[in-house]
Amino acid sequence: MTSLKDFVLRENDIERNGHIYCKVCGKRVDGELLDLGFTKFIPRIKCECEIKRDKENAEREILTRISSLKRDCFSSPLQHQYTFEKFLNEKGQAYKVAYNYAKSFEQMKKDNVGLLFYGDVGSGKTYLACSIANELI
Repeated sequence: MTSLKDFVLRENDIERNGHIYCKVCGKRVDGELLDLGFTKFIPRIKCECEIKRDKENAEREILTRISSLKRDCFSSPLQHQYTFEKFLNEKGQAYKVAYNYAKSFEQMKKDNVGLLFYGDVGSGKTYLACSIANELI
């Protein structure tokens, strides 16, 4: 492509003063002519609308991924709310180990270090495990 006549216009594009602009945000979307030796073309530049749309799509994908991880990880929707901040016995050793494990997870993963909880019913094993998962998700 060597001229604007070869530039593919989109629905929200408008030609003005020999350049292509977005009708919505007004940003110029045609770049300068590039000569690559074997071909020439005019690159498309993202307008503010496209940048915003891409950012919203990326954020939506992240939220979908988080939702999927939580759905797969937890047996109850209540567990989505389990956090270290809400744990009642934050002075206990189990809390400290779980908290440090979550905060150092990248190193723990690299070193292939796991964590096993055991104890009486109601001692907080599930809560701490969910807190770690929520911290990492």
